Amino acid sequence: MLGIYSYQKFSSLDFPGRLCAILWFSGCNMRCPYCYNKDVVFGEKKIEKDEIIELQNDLARYSQTSWKTEKFEIFSKGGHWGTR
Repeated sequence: MLGIYSYQKFSSLDFPGRLCAILWFSGCNMRCPYCYNKDVVFGEKKIEKDEIIELQNDLARYSQTSWKTEKFEIFSKGGHWGTR
């Protein structure tokens, strides 16, 4: 079953100039020999809906603070979008 394998609440590397959260999706049918995320590609959904709702609430609280950056993004990685 495809789903969210894991998440990272904050990253400054994946979206240059902005803070972002990263959602890692499991599953991919591409099987690229150079893939560096084989645990995610061959893994299965690990994160349940309640945990994602909690993450969303945490990010909403963050976005309401006075010290926030100009914009906060959610970035998706892992899993090939052609398989969705």
